[in-house]
Amino acid sequence: MKAPLFLPFLFLILGIFFGQLFSWGLYFAIPLIGCVLLGLFTRRAFFTLLAIFCLGSLLIQKESNPRQIGNYLDVPIVQPIVGEIVSEVDYSKDREGYRFVLSLDSVAGVEAEGLVQFWTEQAGLKYGQVVRCVAELRTPESAVNPYGFDYAQYLEQRSIYALGSNKTLLEVVEQKGNFFWHAVYKGRQWMLARMEARFGEYSAFLQTILLGKRMEDSGLREDFTKAGVAHILAISGLHIGVISLIIFLLLRIFIPRIWLVRTITISVLLFYAALCGFTPSVTRAVLMISLGLWAMHLERIMVLDNIVATAGIIILLIKPEFALSISFQLSFLAVLVLANLVPRINLKLGGLNNQKQTYYLCKKLPLFINSMLSSFVVSLATIPITLYYFNQINFNGVFANLICVPLAGFIVPLSFVCLFTPIFHLEYSIALKALIDLLFWFVKVFADFPFHYGSISRTFFLPVVVSAIFLLASVYFARKRKRFKTVIAFLLIAILPWGYFLIPRDRSLRITFFDCGLGDMTLISTPEGKNIFVDVGPPDFVRSFKKTAVPYLAEKGIRSIDFLVLTHAHNDHFGGVWHAFEELNIKRVVVTENFTKSKIWQRFSQVVKDEGSELVVLQDTGRLLQEEDLSIMVVHPAKEFWDADINNMSIVLRLDFREFSALLTGDLEKEGEEFILPLFDLDCDLLKVGHHGSKSSSTKPFIKEVSPEYAFIFTSVKNRFHFPHNKTLQAYEFLGENLFVTGESGAIEIFTDGHSAHFKTYKSKREFTDFTLDE
Repeated sequence: MKAPLFLPFLFLILGIFFGQLFSWGLYFAIPLIGCVLLGLFTRRAFFTLLAIFCLGSLLIQKESNPRQIGNYLDVPIVQPIVGEIVSEVDYSKDREGYRFVLSLDSVAGVEAEGLVQFWTEQAGLKYGQVVRCVAELRTPESAVNPYGFDYAQYLEQRSIYALGSNKTLLEVVEQKGNFFWHAVYKGRQWMLARMEARFGEYSAFLQTILLGKRMEDSGLREDFTKAGVAHILAISGLHIGVISLIIFLLLRIFIPRIWLVRTITISVLLFYAALCGFTPSVTRAVLMISLGLWAMHLERIMVLDNIVATAGIIILLIKPEFALSISFQLSFLAVLVLANLVPRINLKLGGLNNQKQTYYLCKKLPLFINSMLSSFVVSLATIPITLYYFNQINFNGVFANLICVPLAGFIVPLSFVCLFTPIFHLEYSIALKALIDLLFWFVKVFADFPFHYGSISRTFFLPVVVSAIFLLASVYFARKRKRFKTVIAFLLIAILPWGYFLIPRDRSLRITFFDCGLGDMTLISTPEGKNIFVDVGPPDFVRSFKKTAVPYLAEKGIRSIDFLVLTHAHNDHFGGVWHAFEELNIKRVVVTENFTKSKIWQRFSQVVKDEGSELVVLQDTGRLLQEEDLSIMVVHPAKEFWDADINNMSIVLRLDFREFSALLTGDLEKEGEEFILPLFDLDCDLLKVGHHGSKSSSTKPFIKEVSPEYAFIFTSVKNRFHFPHNKTLQAYEFLGENLFVTGESGAIEIFTDGHSAHFKTYKSKREFTDFTLDE
């Protein structure tokens, strides 16, 4: 067997995934010991592989520690703490503060353990310092919106279970830390500062591709993603290969002993991996090159799959949680595909049946065609990962890699020359900046290519994987010249999973109230497939439209919105509209006449025109949408109503679907409520409470007339307006736990067939079904 370590590597990964799904703790040691004994007695490789599987499951189990800070942070606490800074102290321009990881020693004088992601505005801190202060500690927030980013899970993979910020000055008690990490962080800070000084506006990009620092320019990151070359922003085999070659050749000039050159090269590469934070892709590349160099030194035959597997096993034994990271999965899958599939591709060109002729012609093909083919195969192979994590399939990289990767190959070594050379760095910098500008230009060009498919539902993931497996199996049997019936059978099985999408869908109504902080954002998906947004939340915020609604829309495969209803011209209701236009095809935009008099109207109307959306300016109440069993009515504002308060000019919608009804009131206040009371039947099951629970809304007569079974308030728990007001909460006290506040419950999804309704919250994790709508 050419690569005996590949199967152990695969079973180790499978075991880690299994252990992540089933948290059995040390109980995994029982089957591990059993499989080891069976392997020793029977000498069968199968039991050895099972033992490795159990080992992987055991490695990923989290140790239960009663002193772990995450165990008793049910609510945020403010207490004196003492801890050691165990990471780089990194400055964030976005938050205008410093971020580091703090290893706790004590909380309120009691011994405690655990890592804390800490934020402070205090400058001058560094790795290894033991500090004390009064700090607020709280648990990281899980995803509060469907398919949103789970920050708690992300930190848990790094063994961090708490967030912290200082309330008093951080006092340095003593200096600790080890020499190696002191050198690493000092060297990294020196390089970052030197990049800022020498490269100016280009420094952020170079800090990303040379040291792995996250690029804060989201627009540029998105361009790289759409162009299919986002891997350039992640330090990978290309960067490490170029760096190792430069180091090796320079050392070879001055050092005659090849074994010493290899040893120094490996040492420098390991130090560089530490500078980059030992990310999975960097560590994989460094280990592979190091193993390859030692294999040459020992005069051993290098089998690439063995080197890849060995590097993977080393990484997972030290950091098993890396198996769950996107970087690890993409990095290892790409290199395995390049090593195994790409070299085995035979191009069968017109009428050439002779294999030698075909091989000869392939060898004569231009290099860029073979490169395109390799890039295409890698893109195909990584589709399951990009589809699962990013809801996208991208073939733009097939073309972009031909130009962007070689450009990056020049930029990386030239960057180091400009960074470290004491003379002529200005001349080199001019050439470097020109290359970066050229790279950015090509990235923007390729980002506009039409082969990037976003907003693809994750429900395609399983059919894609199953189809790919059986399609590859059919190709394998065809190449082996197996029976024709076997090949046809596998091809049919590859097609079968897609029949899932032909099954008629349940014709139900879905309402999603997103948690966007202090703002409104509601999506209504009708039984006949219409999608209606009522407000799109605030603009640039941690829970903006792009970060809140877009992941959900991508998962559901929603690319088009039939109606975008903006209730009124306040920023917390329409602020996300620019992102909405950027991400979606919006067919109709519905606003009031009052909206057309706002300050943003000129810019807004121009965008609507540029996007080709139909603009609907409401003049009076009336029907917005009618389906077989569904009706959505505009019940406010009427043409005879006017109020100087823009909140009272909010669009109010009434939705009726069989026995289910809902009232969405925007920011309607007392005067508006009084106006619509005698005009419409307002009794409903669900009420979206007006003006974020302000005391200026929700009057007693209005609540009595609506008599909701459920009410929902859009507001964060902590806000400068102190929403929701105690008076309002008392007014809805009769609802008990059926009053939902986004800051407490997170987003809420409601599925209803018109006779019963299923409710699901994403922060409070509450889920139930109401079967009493008919009553």
